Amino acid sequence: MPIRTHRGRSAVYRRFWGWPLRSPRHLGMAIIGLLVVATAVSYALPDKKPDSGPVIGGGSSITSVPTAVDTSATIPPRVSGLRTNTPSIAPPKTAAPDPAGVAVAVNWAKAWVNHPEGVTGEAWLEGLKPYTTDEFLPQMKSVDPKNVPASKVTGEGTAAESFVGSMKVRVPTDAGNIEIEVVKTPQQGWRVDNYQKV
Repeated sequence: MPIRTHRGRSAVYRRFWGWPLRSPRHLGMAIIGLLVVATAVSYALPDKKPDSGPVIGGGSSITSVPTAVDTSATIPPRVSGLRTNTPSIAPPKTAAPDPAGVAVAVNWAKAWVNHPEGVTGEAWLEGLKPYTTDEFLPQMKSVDPKNVPASKVTGEGTAAESFVGSMKVRVPTDAGNIEIEVVKTPQQGWRVDNYQKV
């Protein structure tokens, strides 16, 4: 095992790196020396920026005059303080409630509350399938029929919101109201796309 002494390579390193910390004067001289080296290096390196035309305020003569540039193609006009690139979307048009859509929502609610003791999830989903969109049916696979609190529909469905292609229908059950969203599909007509307890 080597013995550390004040001599050798490590002693030279200690003297070299320890010199700036011996006194405030040494530290100031080291900082000034680093600034001089950094400035010299920055002047010695070539400028990577391409010549982009005349220098403003520093040159005595202008050798090239830029022509008029059409900026309307690159910069959109600013109408207000905010710039948006999203297209404006018109709100959906309201419409009178379609009785066929309300009937689909009520029939779906009747199938939703129909979960007798011992019913399997697959059998329960088969009851919902004729009234449910193909996209929403896989989401319903995560629902356990035992966790559905309602056991019967207690009244008629009423449209809470009605648009041209969708409706929200409230259906009362013995566990409270549920709001069922039905959408009009091109192939299947009105189908349930979502529901929530209200």
